[in-house]
Amino acid sequence: MLKIIEGLYKRNINNSFKIGSSIAQTLEHILAWRNYILELLREKFSCKIEMNCVEKWINMKTYCVDEWQGLIFCLKQNQKEILKLIEAKTEIAMLKQHTEKDYNYC
Repeated sequence: MLKIIEGLYKRNINNSFKIGSSIAQTLEHILAWRNYILELLREKFSCKIEMNCVEKWINMKTYCVDEWQGLIFCLKQNQKEILKLIEAKTEIAMLKQHTEKDYNYC
């Protein structure tokens, strides 16, 4: 998947989908959720993710090559950190529920 993402700049990451967000904006959104998961793995259960950020999706930002490469770098670093924390956790610790927040989008 990373190889696909790295090659996307050639296909213009600023093009928007039918929902109005670009590839780069979608990657930023994914990173926000991955960072939230990272904090939960660190057992920082008081962390929050901003849920009412429609304005950010409507406002079409144009990303330059450096910004895109920065997003890819952050994705790689995030993946390394998540894997490191998962490997250090026991199965029981991974099953521990976090019940203070309910993010149900069904």
